[in-house]
Amino acid sequence: MMTVFGWNIRLVDFASLAIAVFVSIGIVQFLDYRRQSAPLDEWVEVKRISVPDFSLDEDPLILFDVEVKQPFFAQRTVTLRDLSAKTGEMGPFDTCSSRTRRSYEPGEDGLPVNSVPLSTIVGGRRCQITNGQYALEVTWEVQRDGYAPRMLTHVSNIFNILPPGAQQYITPEQVEKLK
Repeated sequence: MMTVFGWNIRLVDFASLAIAVFVSIGIVQFLDYRRQSAPLDEWVEVKRISVPDFSLDEDPLILFDVEVKQPFFAQRTVTLRDLSAKTGEMGPFDTCSSRTRRSYEPGEDGLPVNSVPLSTIVGGRRCQITNGQYALEVTWEVQRDGYAPRMLTHVSNIFNILPPGAQQYITPEQVEKLK
């Protein structure tokens, strides 16, 4: 027998209690570690972001295929990158970008609608762009209560911006004229 805080308990009981406490602490820490290291695609999955080729006088519709699986709060940054700009060692030139902060809920798309005009994506304004090759980069800084913030970045297809009034594809009538 031993006395702990004025109570007489057997040494075996005390050892069992100490082991149970340490095991409980270990289980809680393991579960917290597992929860913190859960993959981001358990919250949100970006399946596709696609931008069609278009001319400078158009405002194309961007296809966002984003599935929200669990509720979270995020800051979304959308950046239009000019891949054809002469930048030397600096990499692609950021033409324009926008940031929005909002909550996302399961069952809703990553945006209010699936197809959104480019001007809406970049903050409701038209970007100062020239013809060339571009890509749209979308980054979410995802935050959930009890979790460390995580970053998710997705880059769209490479698309071409043509001069105003340019025609993207040759028509059957133009093919006939070439014969």
